[in-house]
Amino acid sequence: MRKRANLSQEELAERSGLSVSAVRALERGRRRRPYPRTVRALIDALGLGAQDSTLLEAADAQRPAAEPVLPTARTRLIGRASDMAALVGQLNSRGARLLTLTGAGGVGKTRLALEIARQLAHSFADGVKLVSLAPVRDSALVLPTIAGSLGIPDMGGVSLHTAVRTYLRERQLLLLLDNVEHLLDAAPEIGWLLDAAPAMTVLATSRAPLHLNGEHIHAVEPLTIEHATELFTERAFQAGSNRGDPDLVHAICDRLDRLPLAIELAASRTRLLPLADLLAHLDRSHDLLAGGTRDLPARQRTLRDTIAWSYDLLTPDEQAMLQALTVFAGGWTVEAAAAVADLDVATTLQVLGRLLDASLITRQPDDDETRFTVLETVRVFALARAEANGVLPQVRARHAAHVVGFAEAALLGMEGPDRDAWFDRVHRERDNLRVAMRWLLDQGQADGCATVLFLSYWIISDQLGEYRRWAGEALSHESLGARARAGVLALYGFAVFGSDRAEAVQAVEEAVRLARGADDLRVWAVAVLMRGHLAMWVADNELAAESFIEAESSFRRLGATSDAATARASLASVTMSLGRPEEAGRILVELEAELRQAGGTLDLVVTLVYRGLVLIRLGDWDRAERLVREAMASSRRPRAGFAMIYAVHYLEIIAAHTGRPHRSARLAGVTSRLVEQFGPFILDRVVEQLTKQAVATVAAELGPDLFDALCREGQAMTWSQVVDLATDGSSTPGVDVLHKR
Repeated sequence: MRKRANLSQEELAERSGLSVSAVRALERGRRRRPYPRTVRALIDALGLGAQDSTLLEAADAQRPAAEPVLPTARTRLIGRASDMAALVGQLNSRGARLLTLTGAGGVGKTRLALEIARQLAHSFADGVKLVSLAPVRDSALVLPTIAGSLGIPDMGGVSLHTAVRTYLRERQLLLLLDNVEHLLDAAPEIGWLLDAAPAMTVLATSRAPLHLNGEHIHAVEPLTIEHATELFTERAFQAGSNRGDPDLVHAICDRLDRLPLAIELAASRTRLLPLADLLAHLDRSHDLLAGGTRDLPARQRTLRDTIAWSYDLLTPDEQAMLQALTVFAGGWTVEAAAAVADLDVATTLQVLGRLLDASLITRQPDDDETRFTVLETVRVFALARAEANGVLPQVRARHAAHVVGFAEAALLGMEGPDRDAWFDRVHRERDNLRVAMRWLLDQGQADGCATVLFLSYWIISDQLGEYRRWAGEALSHESLGARARAGVLALYGFAVFGSDRAEAVQAVEEAVRLARGADDLRVWAVAVLMRGHLAMWVADNELAAESFIEAESSFRRLGATSDAATARASLASVTMSLGRPEEAGRILVELEAELRQAGGTLDLVVTLVYRGLVLIRLGDWDRAERLVREAMASSRRPRAGFAMIYAVHYLEIIAAHTGRPHRSARLAGVTSRLVEQFGPFILDRVVEQLTKQAVATVAAELGPDLFDALCREGQAMTWSQVVDLATDGSSTPGVDVLHKR
C-alpha cells in the first residue's frame, strides 16, 4: 500500500494531474462540492486506493438502496469457536428468546453477534434483521428505528405499537439489536416486542444486561493469550509490519488484557513503532488519564488507556478532526467531515486517511458513496476530549449548519429528476438529521429545524408518527417564523390526518393562510398541495381539484418537476371521482410518458398506481394489471407506502374479476393485514367499496373455509413475498395459479 503523507500543493497537483490553482482553491475551501473527477484524482494522489474511489458521491446514475443485509466480514473471527458453538445451538433450539451478549467495551460483542447471526440466517423462516442502535441518541427513537429497519411504515392511522405488533405477531425472525447499553431506558420496549411477536428471537449486545424477564446473559470474555497473540500478529501483518519477537507480542497482549479492540489498535501502530517501544508506551499509558478513569473496571481502564495512547500519537490536526467527528450519528461523508471540521476537502481527505490507518475510524462501503464511522468507544473518548477542550459547542453548531445546508440542497434535489437518488441520500443521513434537529430545538433555533422538517422525505418514507413528534415540538416554539410555521404545518396536517382529521384540516388551513402572506412560492405550493390531499380524502372534490391545479402551476414555476407530477397525478384521481375517467386517463398517459423519459422511479410508481384505478373503472383489467405489477416490481421495499397499499388492493380487485379467486383471496389476506396495521383511513371510499365487492365475490366462489385459509397465507407474508406474489403470477386473465410462497 502506498504511504499516506502530508503533501504540498505542488506535489498534490503533480500526482493528481490537477492544476495548482485547483488544489489551492480546494484548500482555501472555495469549492465545498468538488466535482467527482477532481476527488477521484485527489484520492489516487493521496494513495487511498481503488477501494476508496467513491469518497464523494459519483456523478453517474445511482441505484436505489437495497434492503439492508448483514455486513460482510472482512477479517476472520479468532478465538470464539467455543462461544459460537454454544450460542448458535442455544438460539437454534429456541432455548432462549432473548440472549444478551455482555462484556467490556472492545471485547468483541458485536463481531461475535454478527457471526452468530450469519450462521443462523437460514434457521429462521423470516431471516435475520440487524438494527444498529449506536447512532440513536434518544430512547424514544428505539421502536421507530427498529420499525424502520424492518420496513414497517408509520402511516399514522394507528399507533406505531399497533403497526409493529400486527406485522410481527407471526414472524419467525432473529432480531439483532447492537449497542443497547446507552438506551437501557428503552429495555421495556424490547420486552414488549418479545410479547408482541411470540415466534421472534432477540439477540442483543450491551455492556450491561437489559434486566428483562426471560433474559439469557452470556458474558463475552477477553481472548486467551494464545488467541490474543494470533490476533495481534495477523493484524500487524495486515498493517504491513513484520511479525516480530513472540515474547514481546505476548507481553503487549497481556498488557492489553487480551481485549480484541485494544489489540487491533495497538497492532495498527506497529508500522510506526518497534514492538519494544510500543510496549514501553503502553506501560506508561496508565498515567495518560490520571483522575478520569480510576473508578472504572480494570478492563475498561485498559481500553480507555489504549485509546488515549493511540490518540496521543496523533498530530494536532488529527486530534481536532477526531473530536469534530464525535458529533456525527450513523456515519458521515468526506464533504460533511470537511464542513464540521472547518477544513477544505483536500486536507480532510489526508487527515481521514491517517485516522483510517490508525484504526480509529472505519469505512462503511456503499454503492453510491463512501461513508465513515467511528467505534462507539472511540467516539465517547474523543467526545470527552472535545468537551474538556471547549470545542464541542462550535463543532455542534457547524454540524447543525451543515445538516441544514444539506436539507436545503436535498429539498431542491428531491424536486427534480434525481429525486430517487436524493431520497436515498437523505435516508442515509436520517440519524444526523435527528441529532441536528435536537440541537437546534434545544438552542431555540426552530427555523433551522423547520428546514429539515420541510423535506418531503418524512412523508414519502412513511415516518408520519416521528414527523408529528418533531413538528409538534417545533410548532411550540414562539420564535418559529411565519414562513417556517406554514411549511411545518402543511406537512403536519398530512401526517396527523389518520389520527385526527379535525386537527389535520385546521393545521392545513392555517398553513395556507400563513403561506399566502409569506411571499414564498415553494411554501405556498406545498400548502395547497396538502390542502388538496385532505380535500380529496373527505370527498370535497371541487376544492381538491382547485388545489391540485394551483399546486401544479406553482411547482412548475419553481421548476419542481417531481412535485408538479405528484399534483398532476392527484388531479387525475379527483377528475375520475368527478365522473370523467377518460379525461383522467389522458392526463395520466401524458404524465407517464414524461416520467418514463425523465427516468425517475418513485413518481412513475405513483402514476402507474393511479392509472391502474382509472383502468379498473374502465374495465380494462389486462392493462391495469400490467401497470400495477410494474409499480410493485419497482418497490422491493415499501417506500411510498400509500401507493403500494393501494396497488395491492387493485391487484386483489383485478384477480377477483378475471377468474383467479385463489390469487385474489391471498391478496385479500395481505390487504386485510395492511388495513389492520395502518388503519382504515388509508382507503378512500371508492377503493374500499371495490375491495368489499371483490371479497364477497371470491368468498362465495371458494367457500368460507378455503377463502379463510388462503387469507391466512396472505396475512403471514413478508413485504418481499407480497411483491413476489404480485409480480410472479400469471398475467393472463382467467388463469388461476397457486403462487409460490
